[in-house]
Amino acid sequence: MLWTTHVVYGIGGAQDRAMEPGSYSGWYWFVWTLFFAWVWIGALKAELQRILFLLGLWVTLLALAIGAWTGTRGFILLGGYLGLITSVLAAITSAIEVIGHGLRGNPNQDGWAASQLRPVTGDERRAV
Repeated sequence: MLWTTHVVYGIGGAQDRAMEPGSYSGWYWFVWTLFFAWVWIGALKAELQRILFLLGLWVTLLALAIGAWTGTRGFILLGGYLGLITSVLAAITSAIEVIGHGLRGNPNQDGWAASQLRPVTGDERRAV
């Protein structure tokens, strides 16, 4: 939502105002690049697809920042294609987490696995 708003209002979505300068967009993408670079460093102990997703995300944002600063269409195009690849990695990571959670039987916060039947306690009987 935040990025969509940035694109719509900042790069020419409003007809009655001028587009923002490329240097502003470059700094915007660069700040997000730094943020996701730190998230990537923090996730280096995670599984490979999560590491690759975060690496792809911050490299995508870096390419967009360089493209906005220099006005080079090649970097913007590179950022777009890297973003598409990163979105595929995000979908794979999400699917593995959602599907794998039920199949592996990871415990929820209450200590019971998602695939296990929970015993009905006295408090739950009174609530019904």
